[in-house]
Amino acid sequence: MAKWENKIMLKEFIQAYDRKEITIIELSTKVAEYLRTFPIKPKEYRGDLDLIVEEFAVSETEEQFNDSLEMLYDFGDTEIGVREGIIAHKLAWIETVF
Repeated sequence: MAKWENKIMLKEFIQAYDRKEITIIELSTKVAEYLRTFPIKPKEYRGDLDLIVEEFAVSETEEQFNDSLEMLYDFGDTEIGVREGIIAHKLAWIETVF
């Protein structure tokens, strides 16, 4: 179990791509724009998130997008703070499609 400091909501963008309303390049651009202005807490992680933003910004294929998303998942899974018993305090929940 985990307690999440941030919630990064990408579901809307990914669903639009799944419905073929946008291309993979448009999806990548939308995610990059969203993350670029996301108010990440704690602020000391902004630089790490900006590196991931740049990966999304240059993604032109589904494989590149998925690689960037995997980086974002790993970023979100970063433990911050102290565990509360069995509950880990993690950086960000990444909402995609479920």
